[in-house]
Amino acid sequence: NDPEQEYFADGMTDELITDLANVRELKVVSKTSIMQYKATRKPLPQIGRELGVDAVVEGSVLRSGNRVRITAQLIRTADDRHLWADAYEGDLKDVLALQSRVAEAITDDVRLNLSAEERKRFHSPPHFDPEAYDIYLRGRDLANKRTVADLHAAVEYFDQAVEKDPNFSLAYASLADCYTLLALFGDGVKWLPNAEANARKALNLDDSLAETHTSLAAVKVLEWNWPEAEKHFQRALGLNPNSAQTHQWYGNLYLGPLGRHAEAIAELKRAQELDPLSLAIQSDLGYAYYLAGQNDAAMREYQRVLAADSSFLPVHYYLWMYYQSQDMYDQALTELSEDLMLSGNTKAAQEVKQFAGAQNRRELFEEMAKSRGTLDDARKGAVFNALAWYLALDEPKAAIEALEQSYKLQEPGLIYIAADPFFARLRPNPQFQDIERRVGLR
Repeated sequence: NDPEQEYFADGMTDELITDLANVRELKVVSKTSIMQYKATRKPLPQIGRELGVDAVVEGSVLRSGNRVRITAQLIRTADDRHLWADAYEGDLKDVLALQSRVAEAITDDVRLNLSAEERKRFHSPPHFDPEAYDIYLRGRDLANKRTVADLHAAVEYFDQAVEKDPNFSLAYASLADCYTLLALFGDGVKWLPNAEANARKALNLDDSLAETHTSLAAVKVLEWNWPEAEKHFQRALGLNPNSAQTHQWYGNLYLGPLGRHAEAIAELKRAQELDPLSLAIQSDLGYAYYLAGQNDAAMREYQRVLAADSSFLPVHYYLWMYYQSQDMYDQALTELSEDLMLSGNTKAAQEVKQFAGAQNRRELFEEMAKSRGTLDDARKGAVFNALAWYLALDEPKAAIEALEQSYKLQEPGLIYIAADPFFARLRPNPQFQDIERRVGLR
């Protein structure tokens, strides 16, 4: 109950989830879903039904200086029956070993037959400098918030962690994740070299980290190296089949852009099973349906996200794209305005909103195209976003020119041009087809 130690308790939860998720025979729900039940008063049978699980691990951590005591219990959700409970105590430097002992005890209690590799992983946990591990947990707490500002702050913590312990593979893996997310959603592809360098460093130190393979796979997608991306996604899934993020990114970043729609939808549904309350996964599933031409299914997912949290920014971006593809510009402008408002760009949001429902929207389209989307200061990929306005103005030549510029900037949105129905009117164009080839989509 010490607010100053909350990051440590949450970090322990995260690491224990990771340990258990590495067991192939278990289905382990991801942290983003289970943390919504922190301090809840809901009865366990209800939680079990909502998450689709048979048992819940409850516990606490008590920390005093460099000593740590972990108590944990396994409870069957159907009848609230305690199946197992124990306590473990040790030095902070051995905290990963303590977590591994808890995870192994749980798997033994539910009578799982662990493979030799899984058993070895429990018996040979990594050892890190205690002070570096503490800094690392603070970074993970920030990184999990997923905002651009928090990702940059997390990078600073992870840098401090590897400075204290140059062999801290988990910290390098987390650095790679932060830089990958910044490349995708924040400051653009300038972070890709940092993401790859840290992923490579983590792999050199420990090839068994599924998260690092996932991060490197995402980097390879954005570098348009599709075979290498596939290799690392498959390696990550082999190491940790319970990683919701791996299933999510494999479906959304790799299979969807390549037009393998049935597989993409299946991967995102699997991610949803592992993280049933994640609005990000639900939004991405909607986008996968949209790419597959299943618009009704896409809208159902988007509406569910809005019903859960109407301020969830990504779903408004997806809806903006969807309505534009249908030439439903009033709705598209409304969603774009909402997206801009939630991004903190109030002025641009008001400018866009005033054109929704207007008889002549051409003035706005021309302004947005001319500025190449830079009215949205909070979102990168401005040239790629400007394509929408050239197509709305029925200027395919200008759209192709913008696409060439976007290619030179290596903007992330390019990976979707072969699959997104929005670009159907440009596909017969030989220049468009040439860009598809250069991005590796043909």
